Amino acid sequence: MDFKQRINEATTYRDQTKASYDKAKKETGKAQSAYDTSFSTAPKYQTVLEQQKQSLTNTQEIADLNNSWKQSKETTDGLKTQIDKLPESITQQFGGTGLTQAQRDMAKSQQLGDLSKQFTQYNADYEMKFTNYNETVDKAFDGALDVANKNYDSYWDGVRRKFTDWQTSISNQDEWQKMYYTSTSQLQKTELEYDNYQFQQRQINQEREFETWMNNFKAGQTQSAANARRAGQAYAESSAKKKADADNRFRTDTAAFQSGKLSTTEYLKRMDAGLYRT
Repeated sequence: MDFKQRINEATTYRDQTKASYDKAKKETGKAQSAYDTSFSTAPKYQTVLEQQKQSLTNTQEIADLNNSWKQSKETTDGLKTQIDKLPESITQQFGGTGLTQAQRDMAKSQQLGDLSKQFTQYNADYEMKFTNYNETVDKAFDGALDVANKNYDSYWDGVRRKFTDWQTSISNQDEWQKMYYTSTSQLQKTELEYDNYQFQQRQINQEREFETWMNNFKAGQTQSAANARRAGQAYAESSAKKKADADNRFRTDTAAFQSGKLSTTEYLKRMDAGLYRT
C-alpha cells in the first residue's frame, strides 16, 4: 500500500468518524435541551395539589352540603337560644295574667319539652349533615392528593427518562469522539509536534519577557523609593525652613509690637493673615 493511498484512506475514515461525531454532538445537545426544559419547567408539587383540590373540592355538591349544614346549624342554634331564654319568655307571656307559679312552671316545662324535642331532632340533623360534609370534603381531598401524586410522579418519571436519554447520548458521543480522535491522530501528529514546539518557544519567550519585566519593575520600585525618600527629605527641609521663617517673623514682629514700632492693628492683621503660621 503506497503512502498516498494510506493518507487517502485515513482521511476518508477521519471524515466519516467526524461526521458521526458531529451528529452525536447534535443529538446530545437536543437531549440535554429536552431535559433542561423539562426540569426547569417542572411544576411545584403544591401547585399540582392545589389544582386538583380546586378541581375536586370546588363542586356544586360540596357547596350544597356546606350550605345545608350551615343552615341546619343556624336552626339548631336558634332553638338553643330559645331554650336559654325560656324563663324570660314565660315571664313575658304570662306576666300580669294572674297565673300561679305552678301554672307558669307547667307551661315552662311543656314548652321546654317541645323545644328540647325539636333541638334533639335538628341537632341530630345538623351533626349528620356536618359529618356528611366533612366526609365528602375528606374524600375529595384524598382523591386530589392521589391524583396529584400520580401526576407529579408521572411528570418526574418523564424527566428522569429524558435525563437517561441525555446520559446515553453523552456515552454515544464519547465513543464517537474517541474514534474521531484516533482516526486523526496520525494525520495531526506532525502538526501537533510543531504546535508543541511553538508553544514551548512562546513559553520561553514569555518567561524571558516576564523576567525582563520583573527586573525593570524592581529597578523602577528602587528608583521610586529613592525618589520618595528624596521628596520626603526635601519636604521636611522645606517645612522646617517655613516654620523657622514664620517663627522668626513672629519674634521680630512681636518685639516690634512690644517696643511700639508696630501698631496693634497691623500686628493683629498680620496674625490673621497667617504670617506666623506654616
